[in-house]
Amino acid sequence: MLSGLSPAQKGIFLAIAGFSAFAVSDTCAKWLSQTYSIEAAIAYISLFSVLCGVLASPLLGGLGRTIGTKKKHIHLGRAVSNVFIAFFVVQAFAHLPLTTVYTILFLAPFIVTLLAIPVHGEKVSPRHWLVIAAGFSGILVAFPPGTGSYNLWVLSAFAATFFIATLGLLARKLGPDETVLSLSLYPSSLAALVFLSMALWQGAYPSLSDLPIFMLGGIMVTMGLSCIGHAFRISRYAVVSPFNYLQMIWALIFGAVLFRDAPESNMLLGAAIIIGSGLTLILMERNGRRRQASSPSSL
Repeated sequence: MLSGLSPAQKGIFLAIAGFSAFAVSDTCAKWLSQTYSIEAAIAYISLFSVLCGVLASPLLGGLGRTIGTKKKHIHLGRAVSNVFIAFFVVQAFAHLPLTTVYTILFLAPFIVTLLAIPVHGEKVSPRHWLVIAAGFSGILVAFPPGTGSYNLWVLSAFAATFFIATLGLLARKLGPDETVLSLSLYPSSLAALVFLSMALWQGAYPSLSDLPIFMLGGIMVTMGLSCIGHAFRISRYAVVSPFNYLQMIWALIFGAVLFRDAPESNMLLGAAIIIGSGLTLILMERNGRRRQASSPSSL
């Protein structure tokens, strides 16, 4: 179905599918956290994600090639980051509206840009610094200081954002030889191992009526990690990243329909500032690469 598309078009298609899948898996986790512990919700979603990846392995590069990778240390780093992401994100979703959590998570591109300075030696221009500052100012609008907005659950979302940025930075070190399966199998496997041991110790097991939700969450996690990871490998960051903000649209829909959430005006305004700044940062990156490609030195 994608054979006739350009790499950029394939990346866009995969990004839409991947970010939408994450919105569904996040909604499943929030729904399940109303009945199960955070550990149990993560454990069984991750377990089904692993099973989904193994079953789909022939289409995703093969289980043998995935296990035989020479970059296990990078995959381990991504897997550890994912354990922290899962815990902090689900904890935040369990106590906050979807739109509130996504407003904070949308800071990840700015944190990636900042961390890329010491990690990858990248340079940030004064204009980039202004856009980054504008993006962070959106948090002050969404969560005004002195209003008691910064509770434990909000701080959990901030912590998750840092590890999401770390996951993205580590992904840059994975070349095209890595299978698509590896992008989801390693993170999901470690999360399943860590949290399943906790869930079993708690005596928490999924009920038959909730199994479809756990399964859907697991399938969507595998789909999200695989689609987005592959999209970033075949298309430029500036092409794929804007579709991250689709999750806010899904959050508004799922939040209103399933959880009766009505975001406050300052939250929507703060999210708009962060999204606008993020799109500006991506556009600046795109234009910068175009100028670099068309400069005489690059010919």
